[in-house]
Amino acid sequence: MCGIFGYLNYLVKRDRRFIADILMNGLHRLEYRGYDSSGIAFDGDNIEENNNNKRACIVVRQKGKVEELEHAVKSLENIDWNGEFSIHVGIAHTRWATHGEPSAVNSHPQRSDEQNQFVCVHNGIITNYKDIKQYLINKNYIFESETDTEVVIKLVKYLYDKHKNENIGFQKLIEMACSQLEGAFALLFKSIHYPGQLCATRRGSPMVIGVKCADAFGSNHIPVMFSKDLRGVFSPPLLITDQATTDLTVAGNDRSIEYYFASDASAIIEHTNQVIFMEDDDLAVVNNVLARGGQPVLICNDDDEELIKIAPRYITVPCTVDCLQGILCVVPMQLLSFHIAVLRGYDVDCPRNLAKSVTVA
Repeated sequence: MCGIFGYLNYLVKRDRRFIADILMNGLHRLEYRGYDSSGIAFDGDNIEENNNNKRACIVVRQKGKVEELEHAVKSLENIDWNGEFSIHVGIAHTRWATHGEPSAVNSHPQRSDEQNQFVCVHNGIITNYKDIKQYLINKNYIFESETDTEVVIKLVKYLYDKHKNENIGFQKLIEMACSQLEGAFALLFKSIHYPGQLCATRRGSPMVIGVKCADAFGSNHIPVMFSKDLRGVFSPPLLITDQATTDLTVAGNDRSIEYYFASDASAIIEHTNQVIFMEDDDLAVVNNVLARGGQPVLICNDDDEELIKIAPRYITVPCTVDCLQGILCVVPMQLLSFHIAVLRGYDVDCPRNLAKSVTVA
């Protein structure tokens, strides 16, 4: 399962090395979930764009263990690790491959373009990513990875380009993008166009937020937004934090505050005890197996062209009503299991390792 970690400091001076260490430590806390690659995104030096200074976004991704990512980050050249930020957003991720093989380019954070204008980390499955991807390809967007996550961040970039003359806010932009997504997900977004801002959203997949401040904090004032998309389904709750920290209730004169975002509370509990607790289809399971070099045998309907196209081996069954389809599929599965067991010399009357057997229907 993928792991998400994010860190935002507001009016708390932190140098770049401290921020990178916080992100790396968060990833180490999530290693137990299992992963095959990892990555982080943090601020670089200022760049000039249309006579405006914007802070560059540095993205580092690496196949393998978090230690290998740490080595890659430390090997970066021309980085001032002592540079301090009063406001900064950093995001990090451990990936368990589902769409595309384990590799640096398929790792997160995924980016909108070569300039890293928008980046995001993601836990979950976007079930309609192929439709969105084809739409964006028709709009001349080029994809570099095999992931469903890249579709999300390029959709954000497309909507930004389409509405940037309207001075659209980060929160509204993410709401628009998420209203087009189907599936279960938890997402963290960062952008050079919205410095000091982070958007977090979830639907189905877990996300927790830790808050650390010198004075008392009123969590009931966090701006969580609900709305409906065109299909009438509730969109996921959105939390946005930026320089408008007055939207949050912090007692006293000290307005400094730090946020920790994670897919698991174990990654943030060492930093603060103020924590806010904010199915994917069969095709997703097949992609998961194929990404690891597996050779699944699929049982599907004879008119299911999409599954037949990607399956190394398949057995077709007639299509019937939904309440009977699962029962019908049991017949070839039982016969297949029986004959394989006989060929391997097992006693079919004495099943083995039943606790390790999983049937997905």
